[in-house]
Amino acid sequence: MMYDESLDSPLLDAPLEDSMTASADNIQHNVSDASDHQSESEPAPSTILKKYPDAPLELTLNAGRISASFDELSQLNIGSVLVATGEKAGYATMYHQQQAIARGELVNVEGRLGIQITHVFLDSQSQSALSASHASDHQIQP
Repeated sequence: MMYDESLDSPLLDAPLEDSMTASADNIQHNVSDASDHQSESEPAPSTILKKYPDAPLELTLNAGRISASFDELSQLNIGSVLVATGEKAGYATMYHQQQAIARGELVNVEGRLGIQITHVFLDSQSQSALSASHASDHQIQP
């Protein structure tokens, strides 16, 4: 059997907590270095938004939540009805990532699902955060 010198490491001799702390410190240091480098090379979000105001923003409609057991799901058939909670029938909340943007009534738009807005949840601070998030979704090459 041959001796492997790579196993002769100070981390192997150190208590587990010390090696975990050292690893966490290295990860934090690497993340900080990466974010410093990224901020130097990428344009500011407001610059991107001014330059590309028509860039698409992905939104999600949530019409409620359904809770069901595995047994209930295994018994589903065509025509089964499950009741959703959270929204009144015919209404949905519109989200960008995890942030609620607006609420409205679901409507038929030439055979496609649409939403007629009845409430807007964004204040100016939320709009700024959404804009920054939107800019980070679309990295622009110089």
